[in-house]
Amino acid sequence: PLVGVLASCLMGEANSGDDSDSSLKVALSSTDTVLDFLIGIATIIHPQQLAEMLVKFFEVLREGELTILEIEIKWTHESVQRVRCSRQIRLRAVERLSTIGSFLAINFPCKYGEWKRSPKQNKRKWTNQSQGNESENALATMQKEGKLERLPKSGWLSDLLVNESL
Repeated sequence: PLVGVLASCLMGEANSGDDSDSSLKVALSSTDTVLDFLIGIATIIHPQQLAEMLVKFFEVLREGELTILEIEIKWTHESVQRVRCSRQIRLRAVERLSTIGSFLAINFPCKYGEWKRSPKQNKRKWTNQSQGNESENALATMQKEGKLERLPKSGWLSDLLVNESL
């Protein structure tokens, strides 16, 4: 919800005021602040959490544009300004996210290999929670068949940014 609220506020800031260009400049500056926050938090959260946050961020920005395009298309100055602001903010986000230093580390998160439990590790701990042999066998079978998918997929960030910039 936080990221959605931030994106909504950016759209509101971009569309406020009489002078559309000055409002957009302020919104783009605020966008940089929000993106600095997201880039900073990327170092302490799991890549899947970051993926969900960025998808929500872009989704809310896109909704600002789509609400106008899905209803009767009446191209007024306000609707053109709203679409322009939405696209400018999304492109700024794509530009900033594609140039971060940890792009490759975030885009291709570490995938851990098959974990094998040694006989010495039979004690159940909070880090080793299993229900018994049937769950371990099911997990091993899924890993061997390639059905076990770890999230996010490799290349998720580049896919997201390319799709947003098109």
